[in-house]
Amino acid sequence: MKKVIRVLIIGIVFAALIGGYYFYLTTRNGSGAQNETAKQTEVQKLLDEDLINNYPTTPRSVIKMYNRFLKCMYNEKYSDNEFLQMIKNQKELLDSELAAHNPEPQYTESMRKDVKQCKEEERTIRNATVCSGNEVIYKKTKKGECAYVTCTYFMKVGSNYQTTNQRYVLRKDDAGKWKILVYYLIRGEQ
Repeated sequence: MKKVIRVLIIGIVFAALIGGYYFYLTTRNGSGAQNETAKQTEVQKLLDEDLINNYPTTPRSVIKMYNRFLKCMYNEKYSDNEFLQMIKNQKELLDSELAAHNPEPQYTESMRKDVKQCKEEERTIRNATVCSGNEVIYKKTKKGECAYVTCTYFMKVGSNYQTTNQRYVLRKDDAGKWKILVYYLIRGEQ
């Protein structure tokens, strides 16, 4: 009889442990890095990107990263420090020649004015579509290997929508990284 009671008590303890663990798993909010990542804003996620050690490898991926910066700057809320960090990180994607034509204080102020104007006009980037890998044009020039990438921006302006196309010219630097050399608006047929 004592043996049966002992087995019954051990069974009840194990059932309680399993039930308690199940309850813990189903009601917890999450923990660790996964939960912290889920709580981060898109701006914080973007600023956590390591462009020095994890630089985009293709011209398309460079433009996709650049577009993430644009969408955050024009669409999201952020602090002044986050804005300055986004500008700094965004400039990592620019070719040295383009960066030289846009020195730090002027570039930051120009971006600040542009973002302010867009927010006043209620202009946001709803979607940015980069051309397919087959549509990227590669050319060799005197200054190095270049790639031409087209991007379509679908924007909301107040209660209206508009689409613009932009062509980015990227040049491979000495380290083999694709950097944005120039970009311009495409009007009409390409």
